[in-house]
Amino acid sequence: MKKVLLVLVLALAPFAVANAQKKGWTASVWYQAGNGALSGHSEMRTADLVLAPGYAFNRHLFVRLHGELSIGLFDVAPVKTYEINELLGISAGCNIADWGYWGLLEGAVTVGNTLFSENWPFTYYDAAIRWNIFSQNPTKLSFGLGVRYHQSHSSDYPGFYKFYVGIGFRFN
Repeated sequence: MKKVLLVLVLALAPFAVANAQKKGWTASVWYQAGNGALSGHSEMRTADLVLAPGYAFNRHLFVRLHGELSIGLFDVAPVKTYEINELLGISAGCNIADWGYWGLLEGAVTVGNTLFSENWPFTYYDAAIRWNIFSQNPTKLSFGLGVRYHQSHSSDYPGFYKFYVGIGFRFN
């Protein structure tokens, strides 16, 4: 995990333009829903509630600590079941474009793991793009698209990729 974070920091370093007027604490909260059809597992769906406090180093770079409640919905014949997991992750990202009042486009990568799961433990790797509307306000409406890989640590559930959409708020 240390290597992944080092690679992220080095990859995002060119975007670190020295501009301190937008640095400081931030927070995001959003809901995302996804489907495993991307990897041929359409019977596996997830719904996640995410709370992500973070810190913006300047107007471009930020890091966040992700706390998530994830519900996995599985429709594997003949049984329909679900699993609820608590997840903890860390993300690094950058603001890609700022269109003033009409939006701020951000990209982020996240790595995380389940905390207390016995039935469905997994590690996840995530890449997302979010459009934050009303970027001049301290509260921004956020729409996002992303892809996440669930690396399962259980023989009961396979690892799978999912595509997801999300909606939420960014505060800063």
